[in-house]
Amino acid sequence: MSNTITHSGKVKEINTDYIKISIQQSTACAECHAKSACNVSDTKEKEIDVPNIYPSIKTGDNVTVMISTSLGLKAVMYSFAIPLFLVFGSLILSVSFINNEYVSAIIALLVLAVYYFTLWLSRNLFKKKFVFTLKLND
Repeated sequence: MSNTITHSGKVKEINTDYIKISIQQSTACAECHAKSACNVSDTKEKEIDVPNIYPSIKTGDNVTVMISTSLGLKAVMYSFAIPLFLVFGSLILSVSFINNEYVSAIIALLVLAVYYFTLWLSRNLFKKKFVFTLKLND
């Protein structure tokens, strides 16, 4: 098993602090030969900011964006696992104390909103923690 997660991308913009990389995020079936008949395939363009420490990279270059597997797993934990436990935990606790399902559902959604708002406020910390690296494709 590889220790890095990689995506191919293209340099979209370069400024003094960051290089903006455009990658194509696709579902597994987007690569399928029957995708035109299926209509399930989904491809989206995502942009990733990478610190500008690569003097030889120019706008339009094809690059490989890399991040360690452990950081990728941490990102999944922050994005999906923790919110899932927060929603179910707050729902179970509020149902047991309040005994009103509608109010409990609203509380669970508010807990989720507060969690994601806190993540948004911490985005600069996460930019420093989750650093991507680049490799120029030949």
